[in-house]
Amino acid sequence: MPAVRALAVPVSAILIGAASVACHQKPACCAAPPPPPPINFNDYRSVNTDDYHTYSTYGWNGIQFSTRAGIRCRIYDGPHSFQYAAAIDCWGPLPGVASGVNYAKVSEWPYDKDTLTPITRGPAPPGHTEVFSLFSHTDLNEQETYHAGPTEKRTVDPASYHLLNPGQKIVVPGGHPGDDDLNTSICAVVTDDSITCEIQNLDHAGAHGFRILPQGSQTY
Repeated sequence: MPAVRALAVPVSAILIGAASVACHQKPACCAAPPPPPPINFNDYRSVNTDDYHTYSTYGWNGIQFSTRAGIRCRIYDGPHSFQYAAAIDCWGPLPGVASGVNYAKVSEWPYDKDTLTPITRGPAPPGHTEVFSLFSHTDLNEQETYHAGPTEKRTVDPASYHLLNPGQKIVVPGGHPGDDDLNTSICAVVTDDSITCEIQNLDHAGAHGFRILPQGSQTY
């Protein structure tokens, strides 16, 4: 029997496909500029993670930051939470996405690409595809809540989001003691409206993440 994954951070969202623009007479005139090459996280300066450790909800806690463009992000702190997991969420006025998209996610737990529901048992259904990162639409008000107990919901204090400036990065080790390189979560701010977030060595294999870019946001 396939193993049951202990936790998946739920997402209530509607997948929105990438928009395209057709040029009929002069294709070169409206071709979007190519996205910049992937960043090297080593080129970014680490901040003190403790200064951003401002989120706590029932069962887990996390690191939060914002950019001057109004994008907010939350990184799940797996090793210091009651339930272990690795995930990064960003939301708000995301550039380079289809109309209505306001949410980006990468998770150690796979999601069904068609339904955006977490896959908590076994592989994706036949004909469906697993993804670890996605763009979608979500209720922004729900992102600004936490649970003080099993049923008591409260609103996140806006002051708890500390600014992460261009050239800075946050690194959250994701592994259990003795396996510190497993599921390391990292976000770097390139410009005020350009962010790259990824989970490295995802369950001992590869990396997944997203790039928020004015030239066209991407998942990988």
